[in-house]
Amino acid sequence: LNATGDVNGIQLKELTVVEAQRELTRASGKLPIAWKFRPGMQLSLDENAPLELSAVTETDSPLWAALSAYTGLKLAKPEAKIELKGTLRAPVGEVSLQAARLGLGGKQLKFPLPEFENLTLAMQINRETVTLTKLATQLDGQELRASGKMPMDDSHWNQLLHHPARFDWATATAHLEVPDADLAILSKHLPNFIAPKGR
Repeated sequence: LNATGDVNGIQLKELTVVEAQRELTRASGKLPIAWKFRPGMQLSLDENAPLELSAVTETDSPLWAALSAYTGLKLAKPEAKIELKGTLRAPVGEVSLQAARLGLGGKQLKFPLPEFENLTLAMQINRETVTLTKLATQLDGQELRASGKMPMDDSHWNQLLHHPARFDWATATAHLEVPDADLAILSKHLPNFIAPKGR
């Protein structure tokens, strides 16, 4: 940890989170958080002060193994970056993720699960909306592209943070594009929905 602070907040020059001598993630930025010692010790948050936070998680971080164990996702050579700005009351953020391969757990399903290659994901986040600006990947060599948007409010944020498995996706919208789609490739993974022929 390398940081300085005053009544206006904490300037985070470098924060490295380490477990078993391996780096989990690395962050830097400015946080509108201050300790006040008079009349008594208390933590002060300025919801309207500028907020800046940049965090990076490298390929060999143990955090990816923990994510895999929790979600069933299998990621090869993943890298992630988060940029957060704005204020605590109105944060604005960008999330990017790249992985050489993404596999999905779930042996209870009766059809083969897909593995996605060359995954690139970009999201924009603010208090009112989460926008998937770019999702590009390949499924058995077939190119897939997607985008989407999820309106958010305090109830949705609370649900996402505390009960993600029960998150209500009813108001989400999405667009999926499969250029020159080869249905035989897609039908291997969704045999109950797609016929194994045609383009």
